[in-house]
Amino acid sequence: MLICPICKSRIVKVESSYKCENNHSFDISKKGYTNLLINHPNAGDNKEMVLARYNFLEKGYYQELKDEIKKIINKYDIKTIADLGCGTGYYSSNLDIEVYGFDISKEAINKASSNRSNHYYVASSQSVPLSSEALDATLIVFAPLFIDEIYRILKPNGYLILVTPSIYHLYELKTKLYDNPYLNEEKKQSIDCLKEVEAKNLKYQKLINKDDLLNLIKMTPYFYKTDSLSFDKIKKDELITLDFNIQVYKK
Repeated sequence: MLICPICKSRIVKVESSYKCENNHSFDISKKGYTNLLINHPNAGDNKEMVLARYNFLEKGYYQELKDEIKKIINKYDIKTIADLGCGTGYYSSNLDIEVYGFDISKEAINKASSNRSNHYYVASSQSVPLSSEALDATLIVFAPLFIDEIYRILKPNGYLILVTPSIYHLYELKTKLYDNPYLNEEKKQSIDCLKEVEAKNLKYQKLINKDDLLNLIKMTPYFYKTDSLSFDKIKKDELITLDFNIQVYKK
């Protein structure tokens, strides 16, 4: 199922590493993950951002979204899935199926690998180290969409589960950070090579405490776009709208 990121031949586990027929070798870390990302040693989220993401998600604010993903997986009888841009592995944990998680951030995969029941690899979703028609489904949550790769690794009749922010997602947070807050642009995907079989909106509010709000900012694009003085505007717990679009496609 796994392929070499260099020559694309099959790789197999040999003691504490993965090797291919051309003798390319990739060590398995003590945490249990393997780095299959070539020539990008410091890509993706850094340690501070990963820790913020982990600390926020573990508080359960996005549990309803995680529950919806699990319902979809059960509904379509999915047994194997690739979590592309998996981050800390939150959304694909405790699914009771075979999970392969990929992210370009070594720090994120290091954190995800504390869950030993799943398989985690440092790798790009733009070039997934999986053989063609390998899995029942792919999961994309707030991550880049490389549809050609998704199509390639899906089995016939396989599924793509796609989660994107909807119009009001984190709007109250924007009112604190920006003088002119704006609604998110509606970006429901239309994918020619796959058939949409389900689409729904999940919208609810959560009271998020101040420390968790700061972690939330660090795990979103706002962290890059907001000057440090603006973070002083976060003074107390806030009721925040969480608004997600969930789409399911079939190959």
